[in-house]
Amino acid sequence: MLVQLQSWTQNKTAGRKAGCFVYTYFMRSYTPKNVSLIPTHAQKVFSGVIFDVYQWDQEQFDASTKTFEMIKRPDTVEIIAINGDKIIVTNERQPHIDEAYISIPAGMHDKENENELQAAKRELAEETGYYFKNWKLIRAVQAGSGKIEHIIYTFLATELESVGAQMLDAGEQIEVIEMTFEKFKKSEGIDNMRFYPSAIMHSADSLSDLLSLPSLHNYAN
Repeated sequence: MLVQLQSWTQNKTAGRKAGCFVYTYFMRSYTPKNVSLIPTHAQKVFSGVIFDVYQWDQEQFDASTKTFEMIKRPDTVEIIAINGDKIIVTNERQPHIDEAYISIPAGMHDKENENELQAAKRELAEETGYYFKNWKLIRAVQAGSGKIEHIIYTFLATELESVGAQMLDAGEQIEVIEMTFEKFKKSEGIDNMRFYPSAIMHSADSLSDLLSLPSLHNYAN
């Protein structure tokens, strides 16, 4: 039997309504293999600002049923943006974190009418004001142990087209920094580094290696 928790929500994002207990998702153009996804017949038993909880009756190998449960949150998009021979990073402050931190641009895929590439372009423009012509998906993995539906997409953006004004939220203060490949590679593990693409940087010994990483998906123009 499914256990329904009290449902509540504080931000009415697109597709999320108080009292709605159906499975909802944001548009994905690419889903990596062997990820654990919430079944579409699952019931939402708790709706939070970011995290939702789903339950469903799962048939077992002996034909009995058991209540399974997973958490869902919006996917994350990360961007390794390269301008000439420099990598774009941000020096960011948020109200709930005491110290500023260094990060590659990143954010949530939380708009229903966007796929992950469109979300990445929007997040990069909002945080940095930078617009790039060429984009490719170089990594997509499920976060956690398979009990949470949350995919992290990492994009490589090249060929700067223009730079405009940042479009920051009230809870963001962001300084844009251009960092050499060598300095960025050495920054792994420093105290104030967040959203560092370790797996990707471990496979690249040079900027040329980074640029030559294959694309996982061909997005239609």
